[in-house]
Amino acid sequence: MSTNTHIDLVPLLDKGDKQATLHISLADGTRTTFSGDITHAAMLGSEGGLARYRLRLTPWLWRLSQVRNSRVWQDKTVVDIVDDVLSAYQPLAQWRWSGETDSFLVDVPPRSYCCQYRESDYDFVRRLLTEEGLGWRIEELEEGHGLVLFADSSQQSAMPPDPISEQDGGIRFHGARTAEKQDSIQALQKRRKVVSTLTTLLSYDYKAKKAVGASAPSRQQFARLPVLESYDVPGQYAFASGALAQHYAELQMEAREARSQPWQGR
Repeated sequence: MSTNTHIDLVPLLDKGDKQATLHISLADGTRTTFSGDITHAAMLGSEGGLARYRLRLTPWLWRLSQVRNSRVWQDKTVVDIVDDVLSAYQPLAQWRWSGETDSFLVDVPPRSYCCQYRESDYDFVRRLLTEEGLGWRIEELEEGHGLVLFADSSQQSAMPPDPISEQDGGIRFHGARTAEKQDSIQALQKRRKVVSTLTTLLSYDYKAKKAVGASAPSRQQFARLPVLESYDVPGQYAFASGALAQHYAELQMEAREARSQPWQGR
């Protein structure tokens, strides 16, 4: 809302490395902030002497979706490659790897040949993280916001609890009609769906002249359904060993299991 009905929208979008900050008042009287780029601005009309504007605030990670590249890395780890891509967006880009990622990736060798081909930087980074079973989240910092890359969302180093919720022993769950001083969950819905129950990967080691493969069954058992196998051949020399093939088969199976058990709440 503004008393000015003639705000020029272009300067709102063209701020270079300066970010906008949204301040929100919480139920306990404190304030939280969300920072980012203004990527969309619209004048919605005016009434009663006030003009209405709509702004879209996005994290700096959005910039990666606007840049497309084709390039190659040789003998680099996924951490090295992601760091290299993100470094092009400094000083605005801030990121860190959660503490548990080192142990999670300790047995994963460097990629002998990794290609980004006609992909946006965002799609490329997301693809690498997905292949390695890694996730990410946004954290607000004193100046702007940062990206946290993690391997295990159950670890506090990856997903620390909200201080207010932790102080109150968690977030209360009750109906929407009840008034509360603190934020609460008003609805929580459990969903389940059928996905592949077996993941199989097969590659060929042209140096050793042998096939390298692995299978990972789902931990969700269906008594009457037949085996629903997802069979994939990712190319030659995709896995340096049978153990590595098993690692990636289990990661893909875990991803399918996660998609089969979503929760929706508000």
